[in-house]
Amino acid sequence: MIENDMNSLKESIVAYASFAAKMIEESIVGLVEKDEKILSDIVSEYEARANNIEIEVEEKCIEFIAKYEPKARNLRTTLMIMKINNDLERIGDEAVNIAESALFLIKKPAVKKLIDIPRMADEGQHQRFCQKRCNSCQGDMHEGRPCRRPEGPDNKGTDYLHDAGSDND
Repeated sequence: MIENDMNSLKESIVAYASFAAKMIEESIVGLVEKDEKILSDIVSEYEARANNIEIEVEEKCIEFIAKYEPKARNLRTTLMIMKINNDLERIGDEAVNIAESALFLIKKPAVKKLIDIPRMADEGQHQRFCQKRCNSCQGDMHEGRPCRRPEGPDNKGTDYLHDAGSDND
């Protein structure tokens, strides 16, 4: 029973992380494409949903602690989920800040083309993918090994380490 509830907590935080990432992605898309509907949806709908998810995850964690009085690994995992939950809520708030700023900016004449912002968003997504890949590996298959980003017109094939805490930095 405790394993099922712990897995449910983990699934909840992963789903919330995906939703927060989607909020950031869509706020960037809304800015670049000057799409008022996308930006307005982030401000009016996504923010409320993100806040509700944060409350649900926190309540699940509190309920888990009260129900099982976890020790060692389960307690550390539950506390980690609570901390991540708080950070994801802040990420959602930042996505809303981006969307609100974008709603203001898209009504103004462009000073320059938005080249760097989409590139930075792509870079963030790439790093998120590398981290996700390492966190899911079993053993040390990826530990400290460079992630080679494919070369393209805007990329020079830069190396990134999967494990930022590696001794190989």
